[in-house]
Amino acid sequence: MKLVARGYSVPRNVYLVASRDGRLYPARSLREALEKAMELEPPVRIYRGVLVAELDRDEIEELKSVLMASERRVVVSEEGRREKNRDATLAIVVFDQMFRGFGDIVGRELGRVIEVHEVAGRGVEKPVKMGHVILDPAHDDYDIMKLLDRLRSRGCPVIFFTGDKKLAQQASTLDGVFVEYLPPSEIPGKEIAIRMMLERIREILKEVWA
Repeated sequence: MKLVARGYSVPRNVYLVASRDGRLYPARSLREALEKAMELEPPVRIYRGVLVAELDRDEIEELKSVLMASERRVVVSEEGRREKNRDATLAIVVFDQMFRGFGDIVGRELGRVIEVHEVAGRGVEKPVKMGHVILDPAHDDYDIMKLLDRLRSRGCPVIFFTGDKKLAQQASTLDGVFVEYLPPSEIPGKEIAIRMMLERIREILKEVWA
């Protein structure tokens, strides 16, 4: 095992598990290294460039019981979190005035995991729920920026679809807002555009909540 310390260059993000007979097993995390250690005959050594741990038989047995208890707690905690968040909003999707009517279809397709807003312009004085969409009043870009800022303060990601380049650039300065700029010249048709939007929303949901 001295070869490891003086002969091999071990990346800092890679662990090496050394068995009793000197065989080396790479691991991507300390947990993975410990799990591998439980499979081997003690004594087992774990390296990360330098020696991290040396485990005898009693310590291996203790490690097994600790990790098994930890896994049970994680399973219970994960089940509780899923139950609590079953109906939670995972993202808020906002369409500017260019995409009026898109939101209802997107909301129908993705269901309760998202909340859909459409910028309604001057025809609405206060937020109004219509079908799967909440219509929000906005007289100018400043009002839209205020709307995005208010929605992102709720703590879940905001996905903003706009065909206005200047507005897209301004909205991109807001943390927690994913800006999807779709200029009118690049929209092949409403149905195809909605399919593209649904695909992008699903990608962002996987990225954020994976």
